[in-house]
Amino acid sequence: MTMTEFQRLQLVDVIEPIREMIGKGITVKGDELHVDQIVVPSPWVVNQVDTERNCELWTIWFNRYRFIPAGCRQCWKVTYSPKSLKEVYQVLELQDEEKGLGLPAKAGMENRAWTGNQGGYSAFWYLPLGCGLHRARGLHTRIKSELTKLIKYSPDLILKRGCTEFERLMGPSDTWDQVATEQGWDEREKILASVFRIDPPVQPSKMLTINTKLRMIYYAHEHGDATYKEFVGQESLPPLTRYEKSIHSDKDFPPEDRNGINIAGHEDADDREEAGPKLTIV
Repeated sequence: MTMTEFQRLQLVDVIEPIREMIGKGITVKGDELHVDQIVVPSPWVVNQVDTERNCELWTIWFNRYRFIPAGCRQCWKVTYSPKSLKEVYQVLELQDEEKGLGLPAKAGMENRAWTGNQGGYSAFWYLPLGCGLHRARGLHTRIKSELTKLIKYSPDLILKRGCTEFERLMGPSDTWDQVATEQGWDEREKILASVFRIDPPVQPSKMLTINTKLRMIYYAHEHGDATYKEFVGQESLPPLTRYEKSIHSDKDFPPEDRNGINIAGHEDADDREEAGPKLTIV
């Protein structure tokens, strides 16, 4: 069957899915699309840059073009949900670039509603890209052993393929390769790879890491994690808001016009004062 002009344009067009991002993170330079590396405050403390993965670019491809890139399908990671801020710091010790396991890793606040862990914490270790499932399982066992030594109990770690968002929208990871073949994901990726350009990922600055750690202490306090006290010493954070039973009378708050002039002497205001009971705010 002969392809129509409409079908041909749909097949090769790369602009429409990201059109609203042009000038807002993506720049058109000739026949290339350049992704700007914008470093912003993050919920994660990152121990080292992962030079194997191009997550920012691959995320754009997944979110905008609706396929899982080949690199993501080769990605294995170990995840853990720390139970407290204190545990997050223990995990960060294990993830330390110099003292740790030599794997790119991050830990911090879980803000994503679809993970089932919003309001808690998450930690990730990124295994060598394309390492295969057998080696990934061995590294999972090693990470679990080292973490158990730190937190003094056997943690529930998950070995997972790709990102949570992929399984949420594309189904179980053991089906991805078949879908990739049926829907031509690799062919689509070749087209995108020929026009997209992005600078290598950059290490988050020290000042952003400091800010993330500070926000984690506030986050722990806000979510009822008492271990935040171990990080503030004698200084206490302000208590969370409580609504006390305050008793007021109409006389306490006479009506005012828009210019701020007291009009309590107005006939209607007098009527309200005489008739109105005291108001209890709970």
